[in-house]
Amino acid sequence: MADSAETGGPRAEKAAWRRWAHRVAVPVSEAEAEAVRANLARFLGPIEGVVVSYDALPGEVDPEPVLVARGPERWALTRTPPSGGLTINLVTSGLERHRFGFRQPVPTAPVVPDAEVGAILVPGLAFDRTGIRLGHGAGYYDRLLARFSGRVPLVGVGSWATIVERLPFEGHDVALTHLVTESGTEPTGSGTGARDR
Repeated sequence: MADSAETGGPRAEKAAWRRWAHRVAVPVSEAEAEAVRANLARFLGPIEGVVVSYDALPGEVDPEPVLVARGPERWALTRTPPSGGLTINLVTSGLERHRFGFRQPVPTAPVVPDAEVGAILVPGLAFDRTGIRLGHGAGYYDRLLARFSGRVPLVGVGSWATIVERLPFEGHDVALTHLVTESGTEPTGSGTGARDR
C-alpha cells in the first residue's frame, strides 16, 4: 500500500489503510455475494445460539437471506443507543433507520443476553489473515467483540478482495476467529479471538 510509509503509529496507519480501501473498493457482484452467503450458511449451520449480525451498507455483503432462513428468534442486530456501547436486540419487533443509514432494532426490541449469543458477524473495509479487522474507526465493534472474545466465533464477512496480508493493530483490537468470503471459510489462527502478536 503506497500510504503505508506514513508515520504516526497504528492510528495513522489505519487512516492510510482506510483511504486505500476506499480507493480500491470494487463492488461485490451478485454471484460473489451468493457464494459468500452459501459459505456462511454452511458455517452457521451447526451453531445453535443467536447469530448477531450487521445491516449491510452499500458495498458490504448482505447476510440477511442466510439469517432469515434461521428464523427471527435466532437472529439479532446491534443497536446504537444514545449513549454507551452497542446492545444486541432481536429483529422480531421491527427495525428503524439509524442516522448513518443502516437499520437497527427498534428501542422496544428484546435484548439478547450475552449467554445466548452463538456467533457474531462483522463487516469490514479490510481484514488480515490473523483476524484483524479494519472498520470505519468509531470503535463500537471493538468494544462489542471484546465482550465475546474467547467465547463465540467472531466472523468477518466480505469478499476475497478485502483480505490483505497484514493490517496495523492497537491494543484494543480483538482478532476475529474466522473469515468468510466467496472462496470459503478460513480460520484466522487466533482461535479465541485474542490478539497474540
